[in-house]
Formats: sequence, structure tokens, C-alpha cells
Amino acid sequence: MGGIGKTTIAGVVFNQFSQKFEGKYFMANVREESEKCGGLVHLRNQVLSKLLGENFDIGTPKIPQYIRDRLQRMKVFIVLDDVNKYGQLEYFDGGLDRFGPGSRIIVTTRDKTILERYGTHRIYEVEGLNCNEALRLFCSCAFKENHCPEDLLKHSETAAHYAKGNPLALQVLGSSFHRKSKPDWVNTLNNLKRISDSDIYGVLKIGYDELSWEEKNLFLDIACFFNGDDREHVMWILNDDYYSVQYGLNVLVNKSLIKISYNKLQMHDLLQEMGREIVCQEFREKPEKRSRLWDHKDVCHVLEKNKATDAIKSIFLDLSKIEEIDLDPIVFTNMSNLRLLKFYISGHFDFSKMSSKLHLQKGLEYLPEKLRYLYWYGYPLKTLPSDFVPYNLIELNFPYSKVEQIWEGKKKAPKLKYVDLNHSANLTRIPEPSETPNLERMNLWNCTGLAHIPSCVQNFNKLGTMIMAGCESLRCFPQNTHFISSIKIDCYKCVNLREFPRISGNVVELNLMCTPIEEVPLSIECLPNLETLEMSFCYSLKRLSTSICKLKSLRSLALILVTVETLRVSQKSWRKWNS
Repeated sequence: MGGIGKTTIAGVVFNQFSQKFEGKYFMANVREESEKCGGLVHLRNQVLSKLLGENFDIGTPKIPQYIRDRLQRMKVFIVLDDVNKYGQLEYFDGGLDRFGPGSRIIVTTRDKTILERYGTHRIYEVEGLNCNEALRLFCSCAFKENHCPEDLLKHSETAAHYAKGNPLALQVLGSSFHRKSKPDWVNTLNNLKRISDSDIYGVLKIGYDELSWEEKNLFLDIACFFNGDDREHVMWILNDDYYSVQYGLNVLVNKSLIKISYNKLQMHDLLQEMGREIVCQEFREKPEKRSRLWDHKDVCHVLEKNKATDAIKSIFLDLSKIEEIDLDPIVFTNMSNLRLLKFYISGHFDFSKMSSKLHLQKGLEYLPEKLRYLYWYGYPLKTLPSDFVPYNLIELNFPYSKVEQIWEGKKKAPKLKYVDLNHSANLTRIPEPSETPNLERMNLWNCTGLAHIPSCVQNFNKLGTMIMAGCESLRCFPQNTHFISSIKIDCYKCVNLREFPRISGNVVELNLMCTPIEEVPLSIECLPNLETLEMSFCYSLKRLSTSICKLKSLRSLALILVTVETLRVSQKSWRKWNS
């Protein structure tokens, strides 16, 4: 059963005993990770790399003999969490069952037959909490203490009974009763009476049912798309003028529907399954009438057959799970309410070897104006549709695309904060400040065809990061560019950038590693806020101006494999800067 505490118990055991083993590794989410393209290969390499302290990239079914010999001499402790298929264990055959004496492997799963078939030494079936334990956990969530008021004791015992000792259900249920009046307790208990004894989803749904409309939508967005994502990124995408995502996340945390750990949103897989089931129940047999689509079969059904409707608000499609599709130019015409669109590739492999599987042989005529988030791996056209109005667009990601410019002519995208066009080799023009006044980050990594950066780039008042690494055609930076906002500029491996950028203003980081720059000029003193200057492997560098000693904010100057003999800085100036 999900939510019973298998992962928690395995984690406690691992933390308590792992220090006694030569090699140790806790592999979380085996089920989810193995379903990604190349997932099993990546997981096995991950285990081997962690245990042996080296980076392995083994693609063959069998582990090489020399690695197996090393493993047989090691005492290891491994946890494989949430295994749901026999093949996930079988793939490790020849490795994980042939460690040194005293080794231990713990596997958590909902399917006991997997362990029996694999020939496990011992099976421990996690039982639910007993009545007293369940009541204490329920009360800790409902009253924020381990006991409850006398007048609510009977009600608390009744409510805890419905969770059947399941810790996750007790937390969600208890949180739903927090700060409720006694009449509200009675109403909620009456709702629980309608749930069958075996329906753990029904118990969990009590917490969902009590959310506001906005909070329900946030919960479903996380369940369908954002489980495991960065909190700030989710807030960035989903925040609007009418609703605070931060407030909604706090509500979900307080109701034990999500956790936030290391700034990542975490939803238990049982709650995620429940959320996705709620969406599927909107229209069981007609995915085109659901609000959210993430299953590749449902998405392909809608796209290939042009069955889109205005009910669809979000689509996420993992391209690694589909065959090639030629989309109709009007495929999005009926999706007037579409706000999130992501065509991505999951997995662990060289993305440069992957081609786009979505083709637009006849072009694309329409994208919805409500789009807030657009991610399209390998976008196959030169520009976005001419009639597209990007007014609501917040984030645009076109990795490995064929785009030459985002749009033709001038368009207004006042909400656009992030543009990522990495590896778009045909790109020749970037958006200008007059079009995207609130842009905060621009990633042009490996846009090898980009030869020109407009001088108006200095007018981006909020631009904090500009990545141009690997832009091989870029020969110079616009002269006399003055940045007002605090900005980090990355020109790593711009192999034709021979002249140090003549820039000034609030540049805090400048990466010129692996460029053919020959001189750091006097004008570097125009960067008073520069904290980091990276010029390692600049083999052509002949002169470093003494003006660098005037940079009071400079904390890091990297000159790896740039010989001191080539740097004409007086000892007096060097000591002054270095003091």
C-alpha cells in the first residue's frame, strides 16, 4: 500500500547503518526514473558510479567483468526505493546480487510478488499504525499536539479509524480538521461515512475537497506536471494578477498535500495518482475534454486527430515515448484556453543526437494568446506564427530548435522573463528591450549562427543573466555598452571573440574562458562592480592591464594555463590588488 511508510523506514535504516559500509547509495523513485528514456541504463550507471567513486557510462546488458570483480570485494548497502517491475531488479543481475560478504540491499515496493520472484532473503511487510499511534499522529496534525480536547476525542477516534493506520492518510485527514469548528467536524465525518472501508483515495480526497477553486487547480497542476520541480520556477510560471501561488503552496503544505524540501515541491505518489485520477474523471473516454493532458497516448490522440477543445488548459508531452507526428497547421486553433505547453524529452542521453518528433510540414497558423509557458524541444520552424500575440508569455524554451528569430517584426511580450534558445544553430536575431522589457534571463548557449548582439541590449533594465557560451560566430560585443542592472555575462568558448568586450556598468560576473582574447584593456576599470573574471585557457592572452588592480569588488580572477610571463602587471600593482 502506498503511504504506509516504506520509504520513511528504509531512509531511517539507511541513515542509521550506512556509515558501516564501504559503499552506500539510496536510490529514490526507481519506478519514475526507470520509465524515462534510457532510465534503467542510467540508474545502473548511477549506482556503480556512486559505489566505486568513478563516472561510468555502460550501455551493455552485462556489467563488465573487471567491475564485477571490484564489486565482489566490497561490502555495500543499497536501497532501491519504489520498485514496481521485476525487470528493474533483473537489469542489475550480475551486479547487485554479487557484492562482498556482509552487503545489504533493501528494496521497497507495493508488489510483494516482485520480491518473491527475485528470491529475496527476507520480506518485511509494513503494517499500519495501531489505534493509539494513529490517534497520536492524527492529533498532531489536527491540533498540532499529541492529544486532543476531551469534547473532540470521540470524533478524533472516528476520523482516525477511516485512515486504516495509513500515515499519509492520517496526516492529510488530520490537517483537514485543523481549526475546524465542532459543526464542521460533524459534516466532514458524515462525508467520511460515505467512503468504503478499502477506499484510501476517498479518505485522501477529503483534504482536496476542502480546498478553494484556486488551490484545487494548483494541486492538480503539481500532481500532473510539477511534482519534483523547483518552487521558485513553479511560482514564476503560475503566478498571475489574481492569485498568489506562494499562498496556495502554504495551504497545500499545511494540509499535508505536499512537502517542500530543498526548495523542491514533493507530492507523495499516492496523492499524485489521486490528483491525476481526478483529472481523468472529468471525461474518462474523451481526453480532449479534460483540463490537463500528460499521458503521451492521450496527447497523441488529441493532436493527431485534431480533436482539441477549449477545455484543455495544459499539455505536457514526453517526446521520447512517441513516434514521429506531422501536426496540422491548425492543431491548436480550438485550444483558446491553453496556458501551459511543453514538448520535452525525458531521460539520460546526448540531446544533440535526438531529432524532433513533431513536424510542421505545412507550418503553424495559430498559438493561443493565453499561453504563459511554452517549451518546445526541436521547434521546427523559423519563427512563431505571425498572428501569435505573446502578451501573456512568461517563459519561452526552444532548445535545439530551427528558429531564426522568435517572431517576425516587432511584438510586445511585456511579461516575458526567461528566454532559452540553447543549441538553436540557425538563430540570427534576439528579442529587443522594447519588445521584452521585463526579461530577466537569456540563454543563447551554442547558438552557433548568432553573429550580432544589438547595442540596445544595454536597455534591458532587469536582465540578470546573459549566456552566450559557444556562440562561435560572435566576433565582437557592441561597443560602449553600459549595463544598468546587475548582470552576469557568459562568453565561454566564443572562439572568434578576439577583443575584450568594451562594456561598462553593473557587470558582476564575466566568463571569457577559452576565447582567443589577446588583451585585457584599460577600459576594464569601467566595471567597478565586477566580482568574478574567468579567463582560464585564454592561450592568446598577451597583456593584462594594471587597471584590473582598481577593481575593488573583484574577488575571483581565474587564469588557469595562462602563463605569468604573458601578463604585464607590475609587482607593485599586483601586490596592491592582491592585498
